[in-house]
Amino acid sequence: MRTYIFIISLLFSMTGAASNINFLSSTEIGSLNDEEQDSLKAFVVNGLNNYKQLEKAEWKSKKGSRALFKIIADYKQGDTSCRRVKFAVKSAKHSRFQTMLWTLCENGNRWQLSKAPLAELSTSQRSAIANDIFDTLDNKADGEPANFHYSDASLDLVAVPFDSPSDQNTRCRVLSLSILDDKSAMLSGKYRFCNEGDATWKYVGD
Repeated sequence: MRTYIFIISLLFSMTGAASNINFLSSTEIGSLNDEEQDSLKAFVVNGLNNYKQLEKAEWKSKKGSRALFKIIADYKQGDTSCRRVKFAVKSAKHSRFQTMLWTLCENGNRWQLSKAPLAELSTSQRSAIANDIFDTLDNKADGEPANFHYSDASLDLVAVPFDSPSDQNTRCRVLSLSILDDKSAMLSGKYRFCNEGDATWKYVGD
């Protein structure tokens, strides 16, 4: 039986509710001074408002603190626009980044933390999606789409694998993935997986 290491953190994880931009309150962000925090908040809000899907940017302060920001996916919750964001930050006095994944939705002129779009799926529903995704990675040709329907969850999935540069012992593929309900796309993004020959596909990000 194959061991699946799925992108649960991207597709199914949940985040707590918070208003405006108050989700910028991690331990690492708390190490920044007031000027750095104000600058970082402006950087993040600008990214949420203006960056395209898969676009990424880097922030640096005068003191040497850094942050990395990337829009992973865009989707709709009803009529509300939401964005899935990968964010990493470190203060000048630390050597390692703290990495976070956020799902944020527009609320008037604010961005508000929200549940990931598929957070309420059951374990069996998640397993069905995972099995189909990894079957697509195993068996579909480069650029060949795979379509799946999950009647119990009223969802459709479209997955298109593309071969990605790999070394001699590792096979890598980029999966273009869209999950749709009966109204619109709940999630749409591109995810890179690699297989080191042990029948296990691992999400490896960029």
